[in-house]
Amino acid sequence: MAKDVIVVVQRDALPKEKESLDILLVSTTGAQPVQVYRDVESVEMVYGDDGPTPNAKVVRKAKTLTNQGKTTLADTLVGKFKVVGFEPPAVPPRSPPRSSSTSPIWSLPRPSPLRRPCG
Repeated sequence: MAKDVIVVVQRDALPKEKESLDILLVSTTGAQPVQVYRDVESVEMVYGDDGPTPNAKVVRKAKTLTNQGKTTLADTLVGKFKVVGFEPPAVPPRSPPRSSSTSPIWSLPRPSPLRRPCG
């Protein structure tokens, strides 16, 4: 004969796990320490036109993060984000050297090792 089992669960006793993202925006317009932001207005104070290190791209990305509408889980996933600033590089990065098409090695046709001469 089977016995019924009764399980009592308290809802408050369950762990409340929440998915979250750790988002880092990087600016190269001036050195700023890593700061945690929760709204766009505080980002505009530092990276806006009147801020100490203006960067319109960082402000635009912060607005995009916080204004994703009701179609995503943005309200639950993006509660805060971090922004860090670095000084711009003193020397622009160099492009890799280009190969010259007038080099005698590249201008000569090479015979294929798999073909045999006809005749």
